[in-house]
Amino acid sequence: MAATASIKQRRKSAGMTEEDPYKYQEWIADAMRHVLRRALDQLAAEGPEGEHHFYINFRTDHEEVGIPGFLKAQYPEEIVIVLQHQFENLLVADDGFEVTLSFSGKKHRLYVPFTAVTAFSDPSVNFTLQVAGTTLAEEPPQEEADIKEFTAEESEAPAPETSGDEASDNSPQTADVISIEAFRKK
Repeated sequence: MAATASIKQRRKSAGMTEEDPYKYQEWIADAMRHVLRRALDQLAAEGPEGEHHFYINFRTDHEEVGIPGFLKAQYPEEIVIVLQHQFENLLVADDGFEVTLSFSGKKHRLYVPFTAVTAFSDPSVNFTLQVAGTTLAEEPPQEEADIKEFTAEESEAPAPETSGDEASDNSPQTADVISIEAFRKK
């Protein structure tokens, strides 16, 4: 009992709160973002390989996100970008990434901190990560149905080019979704 009191006293004198020091959800979210960072590092170094392409959902209202004003106005909370054929100058850092994308035929530079990313997927291998808890502190978590997707039709940007030899498979794809929601205390 004396050891427990001593630990609590040391934590209090060090300015630590009674809050649980094991922040598993934050650690898991960081690990998921690290997977995205590694995938983007490889994409930046080697370019697109095979059918791999990435859908990245991120919060546009995150204070560190750098996007054009018209995108912020059109997508005030969240947007999905696609990194496949039409992107340039992908730079990846420890805290986020920058990329140039075309919107309405004009190129724009985006900066996305990894802390703003809410989901990442590579449909070519049915892989999806949903980073739970990626909302601003003062806002409640968004429901999955509230996520707005960015499509080529909305941007008037040209659709990705495909060769005539490629078969078009319009069948619905399923993905393995890894979410930490199942592990949260109720």
